[in-house]
Amino acid sequence: MYAKASDILEMAQKDEALRVQLAQSGELVRYDYHPLLEKCHLENAQKLQHILNVHGFPTLQNSDPQVVEACWLVIQHAISQPAFMKACLSQMQQLPDTIFPRKYQAYLSDRIAFYQRRPQRYGTQFDYDDNGHMAIWQLEDPLQVDAWRQSVGLPPLSDVYERLKTYVPISKEAASAHQKQMLDWLVRTGWYQVEDTQTSSFFAH
Repeated sequence: MYAKASDILEMAQKDEALRVQLAQSGELVRYDYHPLLEKCHLENAQKLQHILNVHGFPTLQNSDPQVVEACWLVIQHAISQPAFMKACLSQMQQLPDTIFPRKYQAYLSDRIAFYQRRPQRYGTQFDYDDNGHMAIWQLEDPLQVDAWRQSVGLPPLSDVYERLKTYVPISKEAASAHQKQMLDWLVRTGWYQVEDTQTSSFFAH
């Protein structure tokens, strides 16, 4: 069995516990990305990177599904570490889907595309649009997206649109401020170049 399974599960549990704590206290909504959450994600990414370098990825062959999911979750949340996320995606893509579910690659590749301000393939990423409504980030091919989603075990995109209806809209002013903070953060973390910020806001409707 995978030697560091308990360590990876502990990292994911720590992440979720902190998120719940911040949400219940009302602190989570005060920031686009809460500093304590970012600190947790950075620490988890550093630990996981060392584990993966030594032991490789946990898979359905050498570990439990919960450990594989926890590993993906830590990577998915390591959003201040572009190089780490990209390297992990590259390694995931070399694993057979029989031992590492392709849906995790789908979520991670979409998230990388979102933070690079590129169209996404599977429609897993969304954010507030210019009008303050939660919207799906631009799609690589709207006509093909459901076939791509089905190929990795995800439900139709219509399910995502239904989920988005549960989000409370924000004002246009708040949406504008959010997008500015997002761009500043993307530049600071190396996801995005300053000269690219002219074409950063585009959503699927």
